[in-house]
Amino acid sequence: MITNTIMIVNSLKSSSFQLLESSSDIEHKIKEMDTSTQYIVKGIQQVAGASSEVSEQTNHVSTRIFIGNKDINELLN
Repeated sequence: MITNTIMIVNSLKSSSFQLLESSSDIEHKIKEMDTSTQYIVKGIQQVAGASSEVSEQTNHVSTRIFIGNKDINELLN
C-alpha cells in the first residue's frame, strides 16, 4: 500500500514537472508570436505610410499635369 502510494506520488510529481515545462514552452512561444506580430504590424504601418506617400505624389503629379495642359491650351488659343 505504501509502495503504491509512493509510486503514485512520484508519478504525480513527474506529471507536474512535465506540465510546468510545457507551460513554460507555451509561454515562450506566445512571447515569440507577440514579437512576430509586432514586426508584422510595423511592416504594415510602413507599407501604409509608403502607400500614402505614393498617393500624395500621384496627386501632386496629376495637379502639375493639369496645370501644364491648361497652360498649353492657353498658348494654343
